[in-house]
Amino acid sequence: MKGQLTQPFIYCLTSLVSGWAIAVSPVHAATLASSEAQVKITNYSHQPLDILPFTLTNTFTNATQGQVTANADAHAEFIQPENSLPNSFNSSWSRTSGQGKDYLGVAESTAGIILYNFEVGANEDFSFDFNTLLNLKTAIDDPTFEQASATGNILYQLYEHENGNILDFFTVSGHLNTLGFGEGIDIQNSQNFQWGFKEPLDTKFGGQSEVVNASLVGHYSQHFDNLTYLTLVEVKSNQASVKAPEPSPAFALICFCLIGSLYKLKKISFKA
Repeated sequence: MKGQLTQPFIYCLTSLVSGWAIAVSPVHAATLASSEAQVKITNYSHQPLDILPFTLTNTFTNATQGQVTANADAHAEFIQPENSLPNSFNSSWSRTSGQGKDYLGVAESTAGIILYNFEVGANEDFSFDFNTLLNLKTAIDDPTFEQASATGNILYQLYEHENGNILDFFTVSGHLNTLGFGEGIDIQNSQNFQWGFKEPLDTKFGGQSEVVNASLVGHYSQHFDNLTYLTLVEVKSNQASVKAPEPSPAFALICFCLIGSLYKLKKISFKA
């Protein structure tokens, strides 16, 4: 095993943010949206020389006739136990709920880890095991004026460190929308990622209550003929939103800025 991280340690980062808005008014129908993702990577065959866990959370709430809450949480850590192979874990969670006649709420979270400079010697295999979880849920009472959406994206990318070329990838993406546009779950991977469902895929699309529950396990392995330095990027993002009725132009601008901040972080992070 290569590398210089020989002492046991834990390197972690956590962020949490919440928002709450209320206006005095009669209480009517309610909405709910949540998006959660978790990734645990174990049994790294090699040790990285540099580690960067990162998290980001954002919420926005506004209510003129009702109440709305938004909560976001993100956590990322890398653990090097004594006399054991290293592992990493990170999670992100976004949840919003609303009640009344006129409210808007958005929660966004991102968590990930970048592991730089795995030193893989000539004629060695680089490998790891992984567990991946994506849970989405939306619910509304009155489809005539309420909307809820939940989105989750999980990405693994392995780079050749010296030239920045992407060698392999694995993605899990899901989307729920009570309006019924673009719903579903999509899983894609390159040939060196082998995976399967840990539990049967659970989905429900259409109607006033929708879910996606996906639990996956897998293994990554690749053989290298020559000395190679690798960088692994693993990142997830989650968004949940509720609204009644359609958002105002000002709210749409705020949502655009929040989404843009997450995109900018992910774009920077992928430049391994």
